[in-house]
Amino acid sequence: MINRNCKHREKGFKAFLFWWLESENNHRNIIVSMVINLIIIISIVLTIYELFYTPSELIIQINFYFLIFFIIEYLLRFYV
Repeated sequence: MINRNCKHREKGFKAFLFWWLESENNHRNIIVSMVINLIIIISIVLTIYELFYTPSELIIQINFYFLIFFIIEYLLRFYV
């Protein structure tokens, strides 16, 4: 069980994920949030590009890897 009001990181994998993904007491988790937001913006731009132009294989692969990243991130948040 995770103490969601804890001011420091507890032991364990679930506590580690909580500390970096959702904890309001970890001031460095802004880095994780910024990276996720940057990937979201890039994914949106690539999706818009795909709508108007014929995408190259590289763009299709990048979007696929972003999809895998988002699925893993969602599953980790659900796990926590």
